[in-house]
Amino acid sequence: MTQTLWLDFVQRALVAVALAAPMLGLLSPLVLARRLAFFSAALGQAVLTGVSLGVLLGEPVDAPWASVLGFSLLCGVALVFVRRRSSLPSDTLVGVLLAFTLGLGVLLLVVVTKRFNVHQLEAVMFGSVLTVTRGDLAVLAATLLVTLGGLGWWHNALLVDALDARTAAARRLPSAALEYALVVLL
Repeated sequence: MTQTLWLDFVQRALVAVALAAPMLGLLSPLVLARRLAFFSAALGQAVLTGVSLGVLLGEPVDAPWASVLGFSLLCGVALVFVRRRSSLPSDTLVGVLLAFTLGLGVLLLVVVTKRFNVHQLEAVMFGSVLTVTRGDLAVLAATLLVTLGGLGWWHNALLVDALDARTAAARRLPSAALEYALVVLL
């Protein structure tokens, strides 16, 4: 058992878990308080489109980070923008986002798999903690730092705004900016 801990891929996996756990633990209560669990699932599905777009635009097949993060950010900000200007329920808008990104992702995946093996893309989308690279750890560490910085600055305001909009308004908290900030952190 102790010999296993000395293997490089096991050490990288443990570091990845240690970097992801605090980030996910700190964001989860805010996701639940804002009732964004379905949104988080839709954002996860948007990764399929982000990966496919990245590979089509020339990013490396094993690390299309810019397209994944960029497309997820675009989807999240667009959803908040539309939700704040629409009378439709949030779940309806999230469902449309999920269907759109999933459909577009499958369509692009068909195009991409003509040039690449679909299993290469599956490894990026679903992966395994045991296949984490040093580059992945750098991206994860940077994401953790941005998340910790954002939550350190806005956590109390995000929580007040999520739990009681009237109290947030009385404290003159910028509700729209806080909602955008949370989506960017997610």
